[in-house]
Amino acid sequence: MTDATDGKPSKAAQLRPVKIDLDLEEPASDSVGASSEVVQPVIFTRQMLSDLRHQSESSRYYLAVTTCIVVGFILFVMSIVFLGAVLAIALLVVLPVWYGLQVAKATFIANNIRVSSDNFPEIYAAKERIRRQLSYRSDIEIFIVEEGSVNAFLAKFFGAKFIVLNSGMVDNLHSPSGRKQMEFVVARFIGALKARHMRLGVFRVLVTGLEKLRIFNLLLLPFERAVQYTGDQIGLAVVEDLQACADVMSRLMVGNSLYSRVNPAGIQYQVDDIHGYFAFISRIISTHPPVIRRYCNLMTFAAARYPASHATFVREKLSELRAEGPEGRG
Repeated sequence: MTDATDGKPSKAAQLRPVKIDLDLEEPASDSVGASSEVVQPVIFTRQMLSDLRHQSESSRYYLAVTTCIVVGFILFVMSIVFLGAVLAIALLVVLPVWYGLQVAKATFIANNIRVSSDNFPEIYAAKERIRRQLSYRSDIEIFIVEEGSVNAFLAKFFGAKFIVLNSGMVDNLHSPSGRKQMEFVVARFIGALKARHMRLGVFRVLVTGLEKLRIFNLLLLPFERAVQYTGDQIGLAVVEDLQACADVMSRLMVGNSLYSRVNPAGIQYQVDDIHGYFAFISRIISTHPPVIRRYCNLMTFAAARYPASHATFVREKLSELRAEGPEGRG
């Protein structure tokens, strides 16, 4: 079944990683997780980032830009014809919203920890390195909030953008795998912002403003969802560790204590059940694709771009689940 809303391929089976013969010899290594040598971080050029875009991003970009042009023209005409009314609406609607967001921003900063060279320096160093790799020059800060659940999101206060990490997401920084997972989370957010900036350019402010009105979101949110897929793919390209990326997705779905028992095969078949009227309504009003689909998209992307690392991941994950016995199987 075709799903134009979420960029789902024409058949759900296309989201599943390629079949791998576990009896074959080890495939030739590729760049993701293939070497333990210390190398300099890759600086991603504009073309490299373009190659990492999700396939549905372009069509949704044109839809968003067309909406902006049409609505912008209408607003421009209305501002000329009804200048007084437009100014009154701006004062009565926009100003209170701005005021409320500024209060919320001040409250947020006063009650949570900002990541810096003094607090959680490993996260701060990773953020600065990833910004350099992606040539992302806009200011962005990371805050950690006291929350037991595993989650991370992007908070927007007009011009200010914060990556918010729940404490449950970064409670295992002491381990190499935990640091890689943290780097993927940061890289996928900055990657999504970079992709959005590259695409929208001068339309970025107008799109952001129209999204706050919500009435045009059915035309704008498809692009935002496609950018989330792109962010995941950029995150994988930055951290070069498919296992860490998959673990983050699993943690978002089942938490810290159970994520290692998630079987990729179960997720790949579960995506077939995400269909029907109510699933469609759920998708079109959301700013993000379902995590199930993001997981499958990441696996499909890895199988196509990093086949050796994908084969290794599947082989090792199956061996791990078999070693755990029936309780570890999905």
